[in-house]
Amino acid sequence: MSETRKGITFSKETLKKMSEAKKGKKHSKETREKMSRLKKDKKGKKHSKETREKMSSLRKGKKHSKETLKKMSEVKKGDNNHFFGLSHTMKIKNIISKKNSKKVFEFKDGDKINEWDSLSKCALDNNINIGYLSKCITNNKKCKKRYFKYEKVGTN
Repeated sequence: MSETRKGITFSKETLKKMSEAKKGKKHSKETREKMSRLKKDKKGKKHSKETREKMSSLRKGKKHSKETLKKMSEVKKGDNNHFFGLSHTMKIKNIISKKNSKKVFEFKDGDKINEWDSLSKCALDNNINIGYLSKCITNNKKCKKRYFKYEKVGTN
């Protein structure tokens, strides 16, 4: 956009007229090549370390106001959310599940007597509420006269 038009906001009516005027028109081959070259020149450009540090130092200590945080939250709700109406495939769900699963071990008198691949399987097999079992493990308390502990499986 030219310097003389910078900062100008057009009305919806004017924008519609401008849009209609451009419909059906195509850029020349020369213009398309020029635009392509310009886009390729900018691709992969990165800020220098010095520039990144300057930008970082300018933002340090600054926090968004509650009002701004609320606005940012509202903007990403419902239809505006990038994932709205979409869902993960079963393959991705399984990957996420494996990453977040915890191996559960059962101890009695200090000896490991059993293990499960997940907290939910352990809770089901032992007829224990999953929330209660999780709390017992976290607080290192007995649950049905036994101790349970878990280790994270999906960590890299």
